[in-house]
Amino acid sequence: MFFLSLLQITLETPTDVGVGSSALQVFDVSTLLSNPIVLLVLALLGLVVFVVIAINVARLFLRGSKAADAAFKTKVLMVRVPKNLSADDAKQNASQSQIQESIGAMETVFATVGALKTQKGFKAWLYGRDDVFSFEIVSHRSKISFYVTVPEKQVTFIEQQILAQYPNAQVEEVPDYNLFTPTGVILGSYLAFRRENFFPIKTYRKLDSDSMNGLTNSLSKIEDADGAAIQYVVRTAPPWWRS
Repeated sequence: MFFLSLLQITLETPTDVGVGSSALQVFDVSTLLSNPIVLLVLALLGLVVFVVIAINVARLFLRGSKAADAAFKTKVLMVRVPKNLSADDAKQNASQSQIQESIGAMETVFATVGALKTQKGFKAWLYGRDDVFSFEIVSHRSKISFYVTVPEKQVTFIEQQILAQYPNAQVEEVPDYNLFTPTGVILGSYLAFRRENFFPIKTYRKLDSDSMNGLTNSLSKIEDADGAAIQYVVRTAPPWWRS
């Protein structure tokens, strides 16, 4: 609209300019549009707009198909806790430092995952990223289990990282679990920060007890016919996200 308005501006020329000057000059839009250069510029602008719209529509389609394809190219690993605990680990009154040391081992696993190279570039922008890890606590059939869902190409990597921190753990590939029933009701929710996520939050280093107890105690009260899962879906962040 602004461009067309400029084309329709009427310029009045002073009468004392000279004999050959016209008293009124009007820019005619139809005359201007008949100019080959103007038509070429408009055609190029239209082509650019069409290409941008086409690329974004194709991107949405490709991302949807890629997400479905990536979901079938993941592996589910069950992590079993050690069956025989040491005398120190079996104590109910473990000190705060012992609790922090135990939880700190898993913090190292998360830090290692976060240090992976971020998928970026045109291909990641067009198809979306598939380097997503899911750490899950599942209550199913009166049992609480721990799972890690990883891309196929990262199975060996995550096994090595878990066993490096928990040598007595057992990591095995299992079929994906199913919490759903044909006549069941599905409820889901997610946690959000009260303030922006760059503000500090309370971590296990500030807690007096094992933070896992609150989760496992709640999951243990779920009835046999029901099921629940807590998922921590993570992936590496690009450098600009930290900034």
